[in-house]
Amino acid sequence: MRQEHLHILSQSAIFAGLPGPEIGTVLQGAHYQLRNYERGKVIAQSGTPCDHIRIVLEGKVAGEMMDLSGKILKIEDLYPSKMIAPAFLYGRRRNYPVNVVASEDTLIWQMHRDDFSKLLQKELRLLNNYLNAISNRAQFLSEKIRILSFPTLRAKLAFLFLRHAGDDKVFKLPMTHQQLSELFGVARPSVSREIRLMNNEGLIGADRDLITIRDPVRLRAMINNH
Repeated sequence: MRQEHLHILSQSAIFAGLPGPEIGTVLQGAHYQLRNYERGKVIAQSGTPCDHIRIVLEGKVAGEMMDLSGKILKIEDLYPSKMIAPAFLYGRRRNYPVNVVASEDTLIWQMHRDDFSKLLQKELRLLNNYLNAISNRAQFLSEKIRILSFPTLRAKLAFLFLRHAGDDKVFKLPMTHQQLSELFGVARPSVSREIRLMNNEGLIGADRDLITIRDPVRLRAMINNH
């Protein structure tokens, strides 16, 4: 495997903490594949078995689903070093929950579940990384459900801001405005406009992606009133 690809794997959740050369040693003798997909090609269809751990090495992958009107909804974009549906590799329902499509010409590293299980048993660091990745994903989805339970965009933003603010009440937005709009299910201009209004009203200070909590009492009230 090329050194640049080993470097990408070292940035993935599975191989976190292992430098590229060590990953090469760990994978020596293991069965894995590198698969190329042209832009627009389906990598996996919703409902089909998820029997490989997959990591994006090059390009971009999108998780998509179709609503009742036939409109394609993008669920998530995955870039190099990101895993594809890792939580569905094990468990009772080992099927892809959405269509996985190559948004660009894409290179995927993949390993069959049986071979991956053997690798996890052999390398406990990878097992620990995998369990952490699954737990983090579950916690993220739990937080997303909580955010979506608030009826207004302002309440959603208030919860997000307070959730990520540290003791000094200053933090960097964990997502772009585009990613926030996809999370909340609204248009990107709506997110930018609401953040600007909250800044003008003295609730927060917004300097590009840097947020300062100015009135935590009013922000908490927005959450508790819903």
